[in-house]
Amino acid sequence: MMKKTHFSTVAICMAVTFALLLFVLSLRWPVVHDLPIMLYEGFLVHDAGLVPYRDFFDINPPGTMLLYSAIHQITAGASFACRILDLSVLVAIGVFTCLALSRHGLKSGILATACFAAAYLSGGAILALQREYLCVLPLAMSIALVFRTNSSDAPRWYSLFLCGILAGVVLTIKPPMILCWVPLMVKAACFTGCDTSIERRRFLLRLLKTAILVFSGMLLPILLVAGWLSYNHALAAFLDMARHYYPLYAEIDGSGMVRSAGVVQLLKRYRVEMIPLLLCPFSIVACLGVSWGSRMTDRRLRTQNAILFALVLCALLYVFIGGKFWPYHKFPLYYCVSLCAGMTLSRGLLHHYSESRWRAAILCVAIATSLPFASLGQEFLIWREGKTHEVKKGHVSLVSSYLQKNATLSDTIMPLDVTSGAIHALYKIRRPLYGRFIYDFHFYHHTSTQYILDLRKELISQFRDDKPSLVLKFESWRPHGAGCSDEFSELDAILREDYVTVLQTKGCSIMRRKTTGTRRVEETRSGFRVGSMRWLGHVFKLRLLRLSYFGTSF
Repeated sequence: MMKKTHFSTVAICMAVTFALLLFVLSLRWPVVHDLPIMLYEGFLVHDAGLVPYRDFFDINPPGTMLLYSAIHQITAGASFACRILDLSVLVAIGVFTCLALSRHGLKSGILATACFAAAYLSGGAILALQREYLCVLPLAMSIALVFRTNSSDAPRWYSLFLCGILAGVVLTIKPPMILCWVPLMVKAACFTGCDTSIERRRFLLRLLKTAILVFSGMLLPILLVAGWLSYNHALAAFLDMARHYYPLYAEIDGSGMVRSAGVVQLLKRYRVEMIPLLLCPFSIVACLGVSWGSRMTDRRLRTQNAILFALVLCALLYVFIGGKFWPYHKFPLYYCVSLCAGMTLSRGLLHHYSESRWRAAILCVAIATSLPFASLGQEFLIWREGKTHEVKKGHVSLVSSYLQKNATLSDTIMPLDVTSGAIHALYKIRRPLYGRFIYDFHFYHHTSTQYILDLRKELISQFRDDKPSLVLKFESWRPHGAGCSDEFSELDAILREDYVTVLQTKGCSIMRRKTTGTRRVEETRSGFRVGSMRWLGHVFKLRLLRLSYFGTSF
């Protein structure tokens, strides 16, 4: 028989080594994709003094603004500072994971931490410091608070109150993720370790006490955020946006398709994403952990195993509720799956199973096949060749350099983009937003609804009242499908009549408001300016005409 300590060491070494390699290679990641946009919103709130919903239109919950405002202050948008913060959060998640699984042994916690680190870092730079990832930290803290309760007692009042505060914080950032706290509260109210019988009256009192403490803690951050919005006269604007825009946005899937209503369309929408979602990293290892953990004789450990499985179901439901199936929406699921994977090395299995070679082989093979080697290989090749990660095909550097050289402090700049780099360029040079709109995809879906028509009118009125000096027009994704339109005739007419393109490359262009003496300058893919060459061509043609005239006269 092969001892459990042997195969557990092999399994841990594989997962930890893989996670550490990605950990080190990720230090070279740049700030890219969604992160600079969120940091720009933090810049608008903290540095520019703008208030979300009142001064600029956004669909993120208010806690997100405050969170990334703090990250902007801490890191100043520097790539290495963001990497240190990102990896520090990952280490903190690992610490609380080990505390949460302390009854199962240190090996169980280390394996769960390594699995989540490998799954998270394999996503690459574009998924760094996403909101769901940051919300995993309060989830890990809550699990540790509930799971570390003494077996003979219910969680203490301050533990429940703190769990409520953590849930409230997440509610202000990603409201549907509150589902992950439901199994924890059920465990806190209904299970008392090894006790097999509880008086009905005592149970009801405990349930009421748990609910009061948790909801009291949950209300605290919600009231603070609502008070901040109300103090800045932005609460009504937020509620209006949430009431009218969220139902429209919920109909857009991850590919930008607006699905028509109906059960058939709903089933088609989820059927496509179901199989890839179930085959998330380490799902096979998690299945082994849940299966083996269900046979443990220790009731406390079996209860924790059941709660972890319930957490996986709640995290899966969270992804379904979002309906986008974007990779970062799966981070809570990855974390809960990693916790179940840690159950494969629970000390509760040691005393009840004589681990055979086939069981050892199954676990090691399951971990080896779950490791995302493609992501590690790609990062290693970039490092070995001395390359850097490309940021939006160079558009961010091109646009920011042009604006630094040619835009004065009095010039106002309006972006027309989603995630292709316009906002990143503005954040890089710390230029405030002109108008109220960070994204432009709002104007192209559900174009027949009154709310979207009002947003369009508001944008056009900004051009009529005071045209921005510069417009950053980027090619980015747009919603398509039922009720969508690629046309915005009023905006296109204004850009065509009142603006001239001063820089253009594949995928992006900079347009300047027409004034006396404005010269049209275009830039090819290679960056060669052709405006001056056109002027030389006209002069050359004029000379030829003169020569031909004199030639025929003589």
